[in-house]
Amino acid sequence: MAMRSVTLISIFLASPIEFSDERAGARRACDELNSTYGRHLGVRFELLSWDTYVPPGSGPPQTQIFRFMSPSNTDIFVALIGQRLGAGVRRECDLALETRKSRNEPDLWFYFRLPSPDDVPDASELAKVREFAAPIQESHLVVEYDDAGDFESRFRMDLYRWLEQAANEQRLLASPPVALPPSRTSPAVPTHTPAVGQTPHPADYPVLENYEWYHLQQLRHPHPHKYEWRESLVGELERLEAAGFMARKTGSGRPLRDVLPRSGFLMADYFELTSAGNEYIDLRWRVNPADNWTR
Repeated sequence: MAMRSVTLISIFLASPIEFSDERAGARRACDELNSTYGRHLGVRFELLSWDTYVPPGSGPPQTQIFRFMSPSNTDIFVALIGQRLGAGVRRECDLALETRKSRNEPDLWFYFRLPSPDDVPDASELAKVREFAAPIQESHLVVEYDDAGDFESRFRMDLYRWLEQAANEQRLLASPPVALPPSRTSPAVPTHTPAVGQTPHPADYPVLENYEWYHLQQLRHPHPHKYEWRESLVGELERLEAAGFMARKTGSGRPLRDVLPRSGFLMADYFELTSAGNEYIDLRWRVNPADNWTR
């Protein structure tokens, strides 16, 4: 059997020791994308995190970390920053910023955890964080999040959107998907009726972007992920509605952007598959089992 080429995307995760829940969430997000959308595109995320990637050794911890993983040799640099800025995370961020300035890589993603009502931050540590964050916020789009669950949901979607854009820009091995014509408003019936005795094929149906196919399968996924509201997501779901693949459970007479919550939500709480949607999924899985991203 011929082996399929895989594009490896390395992610350097800079995080202080107390962010164990965020690190676990980042691993789950990478694992899910690797087994679903990434597998379809021939892409695998490799998460480089000091707590699981670096073996024990002699010498200062940061020296040991840089022996095995470096921000200057990665595709995406992710920094998690809370109410204090550890020396190790600061060194990793500085190196990533210097590398980006000289080579225009890696991509830099900064996530700042907002304080909870129970947090009592140290004033001097908080001042260091603010001093560090000020120039970054002027030159980068950063993300603020509430807790580990909020981070995991946002990080998963950020990876997903990064993959989609990379595929569309042909920076990955896979070919970019074909867009669903935005003018299509008819129900999701085959675009032509197969002749008597002819087996239906996915090509008989409206074509979907990879991310639309991903949304559709979330309604069949045993462990669906939570979505965050964004304007582009509204358009994607409206197109799946217009194609007749899924229908709203509630708010059918209201604009979708007014129905979906702004914080994490499950697709199945607001949509259900139509008979055409179920038939299309079953047909596509049968024709190409690799398109089943729910396993």
